[in-house]
Amino acid sequence: MGFTVILGVTLFGYDRYSRYQQTPETIKSSIADASNGGRVIRGNNTSPESTKISTTTNMVYESREIETDSKKANAAVLKWEQTSEVPVDEEQHTDSGEHTKDVTVTPQFRTNNGDEWSEWVDAGSQEDRKDGTAASHDALVLADKITKLQYRFKLTGHENEPSPSIDLSKTSVEVLDTSKGPSPTKPKSLLEKLTGVFDKKASAVAEGPQVFSRADWGSPEPNSSPRWEPEYEPLSQAVVHHTATTQTPDSAAALRAIWEFHANGRGWGDIGYNYIIDHGGNIFQGRYSNWQDEQSQNGEVVGGHAYGNNYGTTGIAVLGNFTSTNPDNRSLQAIGKIAAFKLHRFGINPAQSGARGPNVVGHRDVTSTSCPGERLYGNLPTIRYAGLLNFNTYSSMAQHDIWYRGQGANGVATNSVNLFPGEQAEMYIDLTNTGTENWNNTGANPLRLGTEFPRDRSGLFVSSSWISPNRPTTFQSKVSTPGDPNSVLTPTSVIAPGETGRFAFTAKAPPYVGTHLAYYQPVAEGRTWFLRQLGMHFVFNVKAPRFSWQYVGQSAYTNQTKSTPVNVSSLSRGQRFYAELTVRNTGDKTWNKTGDLYAVKLATSNPHDRTSGFYDSTWMSANRVSMQQETTVQPGQTATFGAWFTVPSNAQLTTHKEYFKLVAEGYTWFNELGMHWPFTVTN
Repeated sequence: MGFTVILGVTLFGYDRYSRYQQTPETIKSSIADASNGGRVIRGNNTSPESTKISTTTNMVYESREIETDSKKANAAVLKWEQTSEVPVDEEQHTDSGEHTKDVTVTPQFRTNNGDEWSEWVDAGSQEDRKDGTAASHDALVLADKITKLQYRFKLTGHENEPSPSIDLSKTSVEVLDTSKGPSPTKPKSLLEKLTGVFDKKASAVAEGPQVFSRADWGSPEPNSSPRWEPEYEPLSQAVVHHTATTQTPDSAAALRAIWEFHANGRGWGDIGYNYIIDHGGNIFQGRYSNWQDEQSQNGEVVGGHAYGNNYGTTGIAVLGNFTSTNPDNRSLQAIGKIAAFKLHRFGINPAQSGARGPNVVGHRDVTSTSCPGERLYGNLPTIRYAGLLNFNTYSSMAQHDIWYRGQGANGVATNSVNLFPGEQAEMYIDLTNTGTENWNNTGANPLRLGTEFPRDRSGLFVSSSWISPNRPTTFQSKVSTPGDPNSVLTPTSVIAPGETGRFAFTAKAPPYVGTHLAYYQPVAEGRTWFLRQLGMHFVFNVKAPRFSWQYVGQSAYTNQTKSTPVNVSSLSRGQRFYAELTVRNTGDKTWNKTGDLYAVKLATSNPHDRTSGFYDSTWMSANRVSMQQETTVQPGQTATFGAWFTVPSNAQLTTHKEYFKLVAEGYTWFNELGMHWPFTVTN
């Protein structure tokens, strides 16, 4: 048995899990002698050829127990060759004219995980296939671990119509290991919990129920389908399937196996189902589609799930076999959600019927098959009712809908901005009205931008321009070039369907240093929040400013004109003189002359805020000498601090070391340079 790695795909442009998840990989191993050692365990083989089996009654052929030599195999593909079955529309009759059962071949699997054997499971329908392709004689089995497996062929024939003939010598088994790759629904590891990278908003579409994308579950082609280019057709019906496989704990690994089976094994180039749902009600994107193309072409991507009925339908498959097992209610509700979401765009109610019959049907309703199993098929009324409830919700989206067109900050198209605490930035988000109603920024139900995640939270970046702590703004103008920060803006109070409005507001950074994500969502005040969840947000990087200075020079003069220097080594009691200090900004924050925060001043030090004996009445206070003379001083520039000093009338006749330091008022003291004036008082 030889093993070959056939897939190793990096998910470019998608790093939600890349920090801790393995690159998706599929390992295949072929068991060429899978037909050796089998036997007929029921009925008689009437084939005259030793390598073939067929019957005129009922017969079961069972393979030997086949070792896989793998501890991680989670899927297997059985392939065989047989003569054609009697066409479905041709009825079989006895001589008396009574109907008899059709002649059939039913493949079955069972697997062993190293401890015990599973139940025998019927393989999937051959009618789950892409249009324009022939029925293939193969079947997929899924399991958690497959250390051994067995297959059966159940043949049914009649005296006047033998069963199809199977050539056992051409039967093969291929074992798959698709366990390596992202698994978004499995319990989170400690690292995942600590990083918090997994979020509940993972979606393959921009709104509707949560849908795990192809990148989420590790599709080898997460963002394209080059071998089966998407084709879009208006949707009129949802078709429910089961995968006719066992349920496994790792749904993503199961999807990777189905993708390999459909895309490569059957040669379709992609997975056939539009959506796949697991027993926990998690919805996964199957067939690749481009959401923008769905919108522009007003259609659903054509899949390969119901031969002859793929155009105009969406195929929703549930992982599992529901021939005799009841589906989980979470799966039923999820089918209703995704069916309602896809159908509502075309005005189709999942609980009603149309030109093709019921708008939500089982696979057996459109072609001859037992899919989706008796138990799932019997729950179609539950699915339709769940679809009805969700249809009513999604229909309201048609009134209030949006299309994201871009965002920016401080005149640049971006979704991130760097700020120091207390600094402000001018933000904007451009949204197009894709609903059926006008947007108004005044009146009873004005459209506003609200805070999100959690909804209606008090914003962390509130400024005085905000409408309220949880309403940054409304639109003020129409945008001629959406997303362009320099677009021509036309003031307006109404945004009609098809027009784009700009939502502009001022954000003020809080004193909390770090990276903050601020989410926003439109709301028609007093009516409804918009259902289409785009996850619109800004990334605010709040950085602690570094205030530092470098000594450049100091001097003293008889007056402010600085025409005559003063010798500070020979001062008289009561003498008044003007002194000046020049320093350089060596930090990363611009110094301001005035303001509530970060206004830089020359202050007394050693100790801080002491009262200086050389205080002059022109000082700002007894411990604040002066502010900088320049309005702003950027990093690398120099600042000048000048002030009058008065020698105390009772000053001791000695040298007085007057220490000073810069302070960013209300924030921090600068680094210590030991800067001082040595004032010497003489007789």
